[in-house]
Amino acid sequence: MTRGVVSLVVNGVMFRYPNIRFITVHSGGTVPMLAGRMNDRIPPGAEQYLPNGLYAELRKWYYDIAHASFPWPYAAMKAFMPESQILFGTDYAPEPIESTVDQLPNLKLSRAFEQMMLRGNAERLFPRFAVP
Repeated sequence: MTRGVVSLVVNGVMFRYPNIRFITVHSGGTVPMLAGRMNDRIPPGAEQYLPNGLYAELRKWYYDIAHASFPWPYAAMKAFMPESQILFGTDYAPEPIESTVDQLPNLKLSRAFEQMMLRGNAERLFPRFAVP
């Protein structure tokens, strides 16, 4: 997954198609942990697609917490991503929904952020599905 994210960013897909919204899964996988290394190794010529830098481009993505709501991956994602880009998601049916949901109380989320993650951010991303 991380390799795919990097490929889309440094090859200018987001730059050429700015209205596409991407969602990556599992709290971003290794993206939050490797963002610094990625930034240090931007291929020559790719800077043209990163007018505000790599971090700004990666923070435009949406990250869901499917089966990665454990404290460690969540902490890395939360430190890197703005709350507006974090979505609730699960791997149900291959993975029991409880593997994501049961971890939420341990994260001690604020009520406001929990509402954003569970519904508000998705309604902003998919306005046609918003509940009036």
